[in-house]
Amino acid sequence: MVISVQRKNLFRHTIDCRHDVRNAVDRAYRYEIWDATGRLLSEKTRKHPEIGEEFNPQPTCLLKPAATDMFSSVISTLYDLTLPGEYTVQLCRPASNKNAKSGMICSNKIVVTVTP
Repeated sequence: MVISVQRKNLFRHTIDCRHDVRNAVDRAYRYEIWDATGRLLSEKTRKHPEIGEEFNPQPTCLLKPAATDMFSSVISTLYDLTLPGEYTVQLCRPASNKNAKSGMICSNKIVVTVTP
């Protein structure tokens, strides 16, 4: 399953919008996915997580105030979304790459439906 994300810089200063793409997933984000019962899904377990990670270096990305950009992530790479039903998805990213204590910025939650 692929999700497309549009982000907008709501700050008055330029922000770093660099991507960390590995296996078609932007790892700069933390993905939170809940099933229809509200249970938070865990990432798929891989026997050898160090094998098979494809890293795609991304150029520096700077997003000016009020500007937007788009990216996509293949979330089914990380999560088992094969069961039919509704899933709620939210992405979060550190507010600052320079200050770990600056908190997280999270997206709106979206609901996606998987049909058989």
